[in-house]
Amino acid sequence: MSDMTYLHVRGTLQENMVYSPLPGYESSRRGRAMEGDLSFHLILLDSEDRPLLTVSPEVRPSGCSTTKDPVTFQIRGKIPLHPEGTVYELRKDLAVLYREDIPKAPPKVTGPVYRRTSSTISLKWPAGEAYPARTAAAASRPRSSSRKLTYSISALMASGRRITLASGLEQCAHSIKIATMPVSGKAKIFLGVHDGVRSSEIEVGAVEVPFRPPTAHILSPAPNSQLPFGHPVSVLGCCIAMDGQPCPPENISWSIDDEVFATGSTVVALDKAPPGDHRLTLSYKDTKNKVHVKISTAIAIQKPTAEYFLWEKLTG
Repeated sequence: MSDMTYLHVRGTLQENMVYSPLPGYESSRRGRAMEGDLSFHLILLDSEDRPLLTVSPEVRPSGCSTTKDPVTFQIRGKIPLHPEGTVYELRKDLAVLYREDIPKAPPKVTGPVYRRTSSTISLKWPAGEAYPARTAAAASRPRSSSRKLTYSISALMASGRRITLASGLEQCAHSIKIATMPVSGKAKIFLGVHDGVRSSEIEVGAVEVPFRPPTAHILSPAPNSQLPFGHPVSVLGCCIAMDGQPCPPENISWSIDDEVFATGSTVVALDKAPPGDHRLTLSYKDTKNKVHVKISTAIAIQKPTAEYFLWEKLTG
């Protein structure tokens, strides 16, 4: 961790103002911007209970408003950690809803063993150590959340992007399939340890994730669909990159029996197809990354009926 860190606080609040904390963590990254609710306050205090700083957490309602299923509020906030901070409080106006002791130092984990094969990365580590209660003054403020340690594994890409590979781990060993990592390129692997308030991490190894092409899917029509002649059919597909994001639609094309009839969209209309069996194909071609993937499905256009010829005659 760098010298400047943030405590990421989260929990749930009932309509009757009963607060239930969820495990938080410490990070040198500030995270996404939040819309603070000015009637709530997260206050960082020193050992003499003097306020050091105050921030407004994000408060978002969820659930229904009944006695059996009351409205709950999701609380999220980020507290810049002052070196003299020893406790934080969640307040609603002047009422103290929750008070949590801040350990003097974050938990530590040492001696992890990192192994990498062509398909997996595996970590095993000794149980971490949480910082003990500070003084009798701290003991007079009962802790509401557990100091049970959990672990996380993350990857820092050469691009600067960081992704979480596993979180909330309670066992001191974990394996990850490289093929499931939604990135490509070189990365440093970090092991984090969390006590529900503070965190620390250690670099454990490196990995290079090979590039994987996106996947293409035809969502509609279904395979072997029998489609009426002369009626435009909505065709829907998607192309998903390895990071789970949609591919740019401008690189998409649709063809029937190898003849392109639409480009630049995942949603198009198919019409004027003759009766008989056909092969509908969705293609994604990215010349910059030398990627070309496609997926095909069989469809059948039915022969025109007497009703169709009558309709055609009436409409000219």
